[in-house]
Amino acid sequence: MNIYMVATGTNFEFYNGAEGNGVQSEAPVATVFWAGSPIAENGNINDKYKAISAFISTIENWENPPLSLPNDNPASNYGQVTLTRLGQSLISILTQIQETCNFDTNPLSFEDIDHPYGYVLYTTTITSGGSTLSAPAIRDYGYVFLNNVYQGTIAWNTNTTLVLNQAAKAGDILRILVENMGRKCTWPGQDYPTLERK
Repeated sequence: MNIYMVATGTNFEFYNGAEGNGVQSEAPVATVFWAGSPIAENGNINDKYKAISAFISTIENWENPPLSLPNDNPASNYGQVTLTRLGQSLISILTQIQETCNFDTNPLSFEDIDHPYGYVLYTTTITSGGSTLSAPAIRDYGYVFLNNVYQGTIAWNTNTTLVLNQAAKAGDILRILVENMGRKCTWPGQDYPTLERK
């Protein structure tokens, strides 16, 4: 039996969402890199994994005998889902969500707030006026709101600077809804796979 890799490498447990090492060359990862690996893309084991474990169990005096087979990750079929509109706009709903907020002088990463997937709403009160928003460190896709009025988007692969539709002034509320678009499975300057921080 020839094994190229034990665990699926491109999108293991659906963690990453891009492949490449340049700002404009990033391409979405939509599928598994190696479908025949003993550990599947979603982290489940398959017949090849079980066969390897069974084979190693037959070897006498093996230093590291196989552990018991792990359970597959739980999966559910939700069937038909009915959605109910809760408000008139996205931002009106987001500002009503009663979740614990994290406060900091600088924006916290998804890892800093223990939120590996989905969206994070960043909110601040502006202390001085201006008409241009610059976010050179953004690694995802951000929807920008000024006083709850949509202004446009900033994104890692197209524009990290946005000219606001209306000039901001001190006391205005700036909100950026950041969509986590997944992690690259390699990081510039490293010769081994790793997951990018967000």
